[in-house]
Amino acid sequence: MTLRLDATETQVRRPAAHRPGRRAFVSGKKNLNTVKTTIISDAAGRTLWVGAPRPGRQDDQTKIKTEGIDDLLDHHPRVRMLVDAAYRGLRR
Repeated sequence: MTLRLDATETQVRRPAAHRPGRRAFVSGKKNLNTVKTTIISDAAGRTLWVGAPRPGRQDDQTKIKTEGIDDLLDHHPRVRMLVDAAYRGLRR
């Protein structure tokens, strides 16, 4: 079985001043305040799973490990994932 995995960034309003974690929402890629959501779909493009929205500063690989997806892939060796270059370290 082959699945597609990617993260999408959604622009959000900037958190209020003097709030803890305010800088966590600034995406390095877009230089905007964003939340990042991981999505898994099947070969036909149907959405199978959507992860929790996390601050935009978090790296894609870190999100996969936080969500526990890398552990699930270890338990299901027949499942293949199509990913972009942001997930290079997952192969290990």
